[in-house]
Amino acid sequence: MNETAQEIAELKELFIRRLNEDKAKAKLIDELTDSLRLRDSFSKGTIFADLMKELLVSLDRLQSEEPSSALVASIVDEVEEVLRRRGLRRVPIAGEFNPKFHEIINTVQPDAQFGEGEIVEVERDGYQLGETLLRPAKVVIAKTRS
Repeated sequence: MNETAQEIAELKELFIRRLNEDKAKAKLIDELTDSLRLRDSFSKGTIFADLMKELLVSLDRLQSEEPSSALVASIVDEVEEVLRRRGLRRVPIAGEFNPKFHEIINTVQPDAQFGEGEIVEVERDGYQLGETLLRPAKVVIAKTRS
């Protein structure tokens, strides 16, 4: 009887191991399938189709209306919103200089309004996609010249 119980335990262990292996294989197959679909979307160019359709609306407005500063500002807002929905964010610019997000292009003397290391002006916005920095913000900071 003891021998039968041991065989049953071994078979149960084998069954559980095989079941876990099958689950792992199924997960790998699903991941591979998703990866192949994504690759196909890239190769066909369809991965960007929705983005392109939304940006074409802004392009149409630029081509159909007389350019004005109000129109340009409106289109900038539209394009930023389209990109924001896809995860694009401006890098933070309030407060002190952070080399992770900012590139110093000039410095000015600190004063009552801006202390040492604080951002005085942003010359060009920086952007990140998720945690990836696409480009740093170009900033002027308050810094004592030595």
